Amino acid sequence: MGSCVAAFLASTVYHKGNMAIMDVQNATLAGGVAIGAVADGGVEIWGALLIGLCTGWLSTTGFNFIYPRFKFFDTCGVLNLHLMPGLLGALISVFTVFIKDYSTYQINSLYLDVLNGRTIEKQCGV
Repeated sequence: MGSCVAAFLASTVYHKGNMAIMDVQNATLAGGVAIGAVADGGVEIWGALLIGLCTGWLSTTGFNFIYPRFKFFDTCGVLNLHLMPGLLGALISVFTVFIKDYSTYQINSLYLDVLNGRTIEKQCGV
């Protein structure tokens, strides 16, 4: 939801009152890429909304300003739909390790290594 809202706003700002459907399509999917990278990081609803807002704006900015500068043909939105939101999600997932409540984790968790003696700092490095 956050990436859609940010895409609508950013596209309207970048296109001087009009909205480009390609901006909205890319940013909508980009929000899922970013939150998928964070996945099991203990992000609450407001954190997910903030990640979506940042990702939608980042994707729309990439599609309108970064993508045209390189002048390459990108049919799948690798740069602004996958790369930039994925990197943002990866950076956010490093910080979510510090806010996660490990006492409620299940046995098949991705963060099980923290429970098995790995420090939180080492988990951030991993």
